[in-house]
Amino acid sequence: MAVFAAASREGGSTAPSARRGRVADRAIDRVRRRVMAEICRTRFYRFTLRSAAPPALAQPLAIRWPGDATHGAALLAGEFRLAGEAVRAPAPPGDPVGPGEEWLLAFHGFAWLADLAAIGSPQAREAGRAAIAAWLGQDEA
Repeated sequence: MAVFAAASREGGSTAPSARRGRVADRAIDRVRRRVMAEICRTRFYRFTLRSAAPPALAQPLAIRWPGDATHGAALLAGEFRLAGEAVRAPAPPGDPVGPGEEWLLAFHGFAWLADLAAIGSPQAREAGRAAIAAWLGQDEA
């Protein structure tokens, strides 16, 4: 404790300079990302790559969370049964009002997307994409 007090009396506090360093680092990172984005858009960049991108994954990905097609059908019908609570057409779609805290945690956990994936239809895929877009768009409103 005495060492800290002595350092602060001698002007050893580096908080403002550390803050300036972090701000400068972030500015440099932004400039670096912009420059790299411009470089990656040029025709020359593709010649620096070792080979062309593969047309598909070498190994199929295993399904990490198997879904339930019955629950997926209910989701397509607009009924979200999560954490023991059923909510019909949650509104607003990105952050529904009314359900309990456990339901909201399950909803924002997106594990129910596996139920839509278990259906495997274009409608289920589109419903999942729309739900994610609504969730992402909630902060933009």
